[in-house]
Formats: sequence, structure tokens, C-alpha cells
Amino acid sequence: MKLKTQKIKTSKVLIFLISFTLLFFYAKNLLCNDLHEEIFFVGEDTRVLTIASRRPEAPEKAPAIAEVITAEELKARGIRTLGEALSFIPGFYIGTREWGSLPFLRGVPNGILFLYDGVPLTSDSTKNIHPLDEELSLEAVSRIEIIRGPGSVLWGPDAFAGIVNIVPKSGADGKTLQGGSLLGTPLGDKKFWLNVGYDAGLWQGFLSFSAYNRDPDRWRYAFQKHSGTIGHPEFYELVFNLKLLNFLYLSGRVSEFRRPFVMSEVEEGLSWPGVRKTPLSFLKLEAEKRFRETRLRFKGYYSYLNQKHRELEINTEQKNHIFYGEILLDQELWRKKGLFTLGASWRKNWVRDATINVRGFLPEYLAPENPQFSPLVDIADFDTRLFSLFCQYRHHLSKNLDFWAGLRFDDHDQYTSSTSYNLGIHWAPWEAAQFKLLHGTAYRTPYSAQFLREKDLDPEKIINFSLEALLKPHKDLSLTLTGFYNRIEDHVGEDPFGGFSFPTKEKFLGLEGELRWKLSAHFSSFLNFTLLSRWGEKERYQVLDYIIITPGGTQPVYSFYEGKFISEAKNFGNLGLSWQISPHVKLFGRFSYLGRRKLRWLKTGKRVSFPRVITADLALSYITQKLEAQLALKNLFDQRFKTPGTLAPIKGAPFRAYLILRFKW
Repeated sequence: MKLKTQKIKTSKVLIFLISFTLLFFYAKNLLCNDLHEEIFFVGEDTRVLTIASRRPEAPEKAPAIAEVITAEELKARGIRTLGEALSFIPGFYIGTREWGSLPFLRGVPNGILFLYDGVPLTSDSTKNIHPLDEELSLEAVSRIEIIRGPGSVLWGPDAFAGIVNIVPKSGADGKTLQGGSLLGTPLGDKKFWLNVGYDAGLWQGFLSFSAYNRDPDRWRYAFQKHSGTIGHPEFYELVFNLKLLNFLYLSGRVSEFRRPFVMSEVEEGLSWPGVRKTPLSFLKLEAEKRFRETRLRFKGYYSYLNQKHRELEINTEQKNHIFYGEILLDQELWRKKGLFTLGASWRKNWVRDATINVRGFLPEYLAPENPQFSPLVDIADFDTRLFSLFCQYRHHLSKNLDFWAGLRFDDHDQYTSSTSYNLGIHWAPWEAAQFKLLHGTAYRTPYSAQFLREKDLDPEKIINFSLEALLKPHKDLSLTLTGFYNRIEDHVGEDPFGGFSFPTKEKFLGLEGELRWKLSAHFSSFLNFTLLSRWGEKERYQVLDYIIITPGGTQPVYSFYEGKFISEAKNFGNLGLSWQISPHVKLFGRFSYLGRRKLRWLKTGKRVSFPRVITADLALSYITQKLEAQLALKNLFDQRFKTPGTLAPIKGAPFRAYLILRFKW
């Protein structure tokens, strides 16, 4: 009966999309002519957003709560990683774990769709893959595009709480040869990179290579009779792109990295080593053809993820092969007042040796009474297919009023098909005031352990309402306030002890604000903050205690645990100051505030609270036409604070100093 209902639902959505398309093309033939300009195009500016409408536009007018970080801002602020860059943006909190950074957006962990040049950096079996640290080099990045809020209509599942798109540099800047190096202390950071670009008119090309190495971390591990220190973290990345005849675009990324770490468990005082490797590489081909008011685009890519994870004697190695194809049609309507986007996509994912279950809690196997620590690991091979149809329409009602609406249907062969939508209005009643009202939904791909054991699974769903007010009383002063409400249905939590929780409902209410003030031609500042409130059901877990073997078979015995959803930081903010001391010297400083955070242990019900933290960063830059030199200082206060880890509190980042040199030839 459920399958029949799903087929009826699918048919209705297909009929709607087809009818919608035919109606618009019929209207276009009747009422539109001589349309040959892109109504939302804003030129080749670095502060351009492409992920909200799948074409260039200004972030302020985009159909989303959007922001762009340029390469110039990354360099001037001494930003080294993507995680550090996102920590400047309201709504983003970057947590610290033993194995790397964990992103939270508006209180939701692992809810961001990360794209590199429009290609997802994701996996169908885990949500813990985030290119937030040294494995992604910012030296090859032109800008970072950011959307806060659901974006599933144009980008599909996993554009859940938001989207981050890393846009690489290209050969459009002309003939360039750039390189540089980084040295850091006290962790012994060393980095080298080289960028080559060329613009020959009929074709443009860009190539970047970077390598990063760090001395062995000073952290030690000790369990039973084993002890030692972890090895070298290493990161390598190659990025390239080629544009031919202004209509064909080829790009790719090849990466490799090794991140050692030390895990610890507070109750038993145990610690043990591990290594994580999640390099993701891809090759993408895009083609575009324009027919006056019509633009037809094709995108296809192949991506490969070889995910390796080792803790003690537990070794897992998962391989993902993803093939993706998409066709997209943009049609201008109503004498350049409307833009209709229609698309269809297909994705095939081959997954081999995916870890779907680890039987038991690892620290329990490390106790002295268990000399043979060998919890069982269940792995599986599976293939998934996703077919999607989507459309979005934008319309200029008047000079200062726009609206948009979008719809998407995703047909997945492993879980229940889903329909997502968005609605929005952009209103600019005065030159100094703009308002955006948005409503939308999105879905998140379930863990493979979920859909492999439960057919017709309902994926996790988010329902969002956002209201943004942008006030600009003076050309050098702007204030942005954004209020939002998120409701999550069928939320499934993940805990190291309990595994996956039963589905629950969660609600989030928050306020984001940012003030930008250019005090003079040489001095500017910004202040931003995020305030969050969360309420909802407790997460409920079922944990296997033991198995009773009887003549009639086996009988598992379970215990049930409950715990509140932890979103870590609920209030945080930044104060930034920039001073152009001279034509060649620039100083940037940032103060960061982080409110109280919590860490829970599901097994015992205990919690630990972490106090408020204020840190300060400083970047002093000397810039000439051929040379850029920078001294970047992180955490000047060096409070040696603690922060939540996976199973126990861990040390926060200490004081660090980096010397960065960039050369141009």
C-alpha cells in the first residue's frame, strides 16, 4: 500500500513539473521577444554568488541568506583553513574533535553541503567528512560562497542547514605564476604551494599544487602495555581547470592526506592512537549553449573517495565511486522580468566496504580484563541511485520587489522519495533598507546503517523560516539582522556509545547580526553575533548489553538510554578591526567570544560544562607588487582552555605563530 501511495505521489509531482514547464514556454511564445540579456548577471566580480540561482548575482539580491568571502579577505585576515574562514560568519560554530573540525550551522551539526567548484564533498555512508582543516588549501581559492538555510531545491539532499561552495581560481586573471610558503610554531607547520594561470583568449587554464606537513603532535597515548606518540600529519592537493571557447569547462581536484590523532576516555583514563584518511578527488565537465533568451547547460562529474580509518587494530577502508549527470535550462520571461530554471539530474553511487556497524563500545575492549581488543565490525557493499527533477521561478514584480518559488522531487532507490520546496520575497522599500523573507524545506541523506536495515525509510527533514533585514543608513555603515526558526523531523542522532537514536523532533530559534563600519579610508571594523535557543524531544538509544544462547536460539538483551540533543555553543561572536597603516602595510585583529558549551556521556548521564572563552588573533601584512609577507598570530591570550571532544574534554588550540610568504612572477 505504501509503495502504491509513493507511485501516486511521484506521478503527481511529474505531472506538475511538466505542466508548469509547458505553461511557461507557451506564455513565453505569446508575450516575450528580444530577450538576450541575463537579468541577474552582475559581472566578473569576486563578490559574486552562484549557488542561490545557479548563475552569478549579488549576495544582497540572491534568493537566500547569502554571503561571500573573497581571496583578498582570506589573505588579509591571516586565515589558514576553511573552518577558520567560516568561524567569521554568523551562524557558524566550528567545534574541535580529536580527528579534526566539526561544523555546526544554526545549532545543527553535520548539516552543511560542502561543494568544491559545484561538486559535493560527501559520502552516502557517513556525515563526518568535512574539508575544514589543512586538507583543503585556500591558496587555490578565488572565493567562498555561503548560504545559511535549506538549499535542496537546486542542490538536492544534504543541502540541509546550509551550503558552502569553494570556488577555485581560474586563468581569467591572465598569465600568472605565484608561489609561497608557510612556517608555523609550536607545531612545526610547513607548507608550500605553486599556482600557474594563463589566458590565451580562446582558452584559459589554471593549475595549483600544495603540500602541507606538521611535526608529530606532542600528545601521547597509553593503554595497557602500549604507549607512544602519533606520527606526521601530511596533506597534498592538486587543483586544475580549463575553459575552451567560452562554452566548455573542465576542472578537477586530486587530494591525499593523513591525519593521526589520539582518542581518550575520561572515566578509565585510557588513550589510544588512530589515523584518518578521507581524500576526495573528482573530474568535472560542463558545457553551456545560449540561444538569445535561453541558456542550456550540462554538467557531469566523477568523484572518488577512499576513506580509511584506523583505531588500534580496527581498520576500515571504504570506497565511493560517484557518477553524476545534470541538464539545466534557464529561460528569461516577461520581458526580462522573470527567470525560469528547470533541471533534471541522475546520480549513481557505488559504495564498497562501508562500515555500517561497530559492535560494542571501543573503550570497554581496552580494559585490562580484555587483553584481546577486537570488537566486531560489520561492513557491506551497496549501490544507490538518485533521480531528481527541479524547477525555480524568480520574478521582478516592481523596481523594489522580487519573489521566487521552487520545487524539487528526489526519487531515491534506498529510502522514501522526497519533495522539497522554497518560497521567498525580497523587498527594498528604500535605498537604505532591504528585507528578505524565506521559507523552505530540505532533506538529509540517512546513514547507510539506517537505510540498509530499514526499507522505505523517511529521511531527516528540516523546515525553515528566515527573515533578514539589511539597513544601510550610510555608505560606510551597514547593519544586518537575521532571525530564523528551524524545525527538524525524523532527526537521528549519533553517539559513540549508543550508535543511532530513534527518530525525534527538534526545534531551533535564533538571531544573527552583523555590523560593518568603515570609520575612515584606512580603518574599518565589523561586529557579529549569534544567539541560539533549542528545545525538543530527548534522543533515545537502544544498546545491546549481551546475548543469551538457548537451545531454541539466541536472545539479545538491550538497555535504553536517553539524552538531550547537544548543539554545543549557543552564543558566539566576533569583533574585527582592520587598519591600513601605509600603502604597503596592513594590520588586522580579531577578538572571538565563545559561550558555554557542554559534553555529555550517554552511558552515565553525566555532563561537563566548559566556561566562556575569549581569544584574539592578529595578522600583520606587508604587500608589494611582487611580494607579500605576513605574520599571523593565533590565540594571543593562550588561556589553555578545554573544549568538548568525542569522549572526553580535550585541549583547545594553543598560541600559534605563522610566517607566510607569497611571491608573484
